[in-house]
Amino acid sequence: MNMARIVISTFGSFGDIHPYVAIALELKARGHAPVFATSEVYREKMDALSINFHSVRPPMPSLDDPEEVGKVIEGVMDPRVGGEKVMAMLLPYLHDIYEDLDAATEGADLLLTHPLPLLGPIVAQKKRLRWVSSVLAPASFLSVYDPVVPPQWPGLYKAMRLSPWVGRAVMALATKKLDKILQPVLYYSKQETWNRLQFNNYVHRLLHIEDSSLYLNHMSQAQFNEWYRSYISYILKTDISTLSIQYNEYDLSSGQPVKLPSVQTITVP
Repeated sequence: MNMARIVISTFGSFGDIHPYVAIALELKARGHAPVFATSEVYREKMDALSINFHSVRPPMPSLDDPEEVGKVIEGVMDPRVGGEKVMAMLLPYLHDIYEDLDAATEGADLLLTHPLPLLGPIVAQKKRLRWVSSVLAPASFLSVYDPVVPPQWPGLYKAMRLSPWVGRAVMALATKKLDKILQPVLYYSKQETWNRLQFNNYVHRLLHIEDSSLYLNHMSQAQFNEWYRSYISYILKTDISTLSIQYNEYDLSSGQPVKLPSVQTITVP
């Protein structure tokens, strides 16, 4: 049996960590090389278990600061807005999560993901990496015949028990709300796909052009940002009011650096 490098991506509390620790230890016992990709606060735990570790943002409060940890737990466990609180912790860090997972999966044979790191499927798609999706909460296995009790609207449970059609209507509403919350992930995915297409079609060739004057941009920074906002609006088929851009440099063979844009955050009306 050949040893496989298997990256385990998760995020959250001990309840989101310990099940994957068991998987990592079993993988080690079978001769594989698991890599735990999660928040920096768990590095010490993984070191104690001799499990390879790769830090993934966003930063989490230290376990040695129970007051700060308590504030986070209080917010995410709120029955009405807990889910939105979790997303608020993750969505501003999409690019950071992507970069960290991209680095963690270098040379990997398989990526195993918890739902929350969000960017795992995009990294796996980009690298043509084998990917296993997992869930921990029984409520993730949604059923209109055996419905869960919605924490936001516990009274709906009795109505959902009346007929599967009621359950389907509730699921449709929940899906619509979730899609709205996760819109930034969809935008990031489309942007990353577009960036790869642009690199493959244009940038790779630019890196071999001796005359860098062929790729001179004479617009001001403000003019370019406005043009790029309009262009991304066209690509995503969504009106974008503001966006934040990071520029990554590539060197042409002539030594002239070329800066290519990468969207960091997007705001829609």
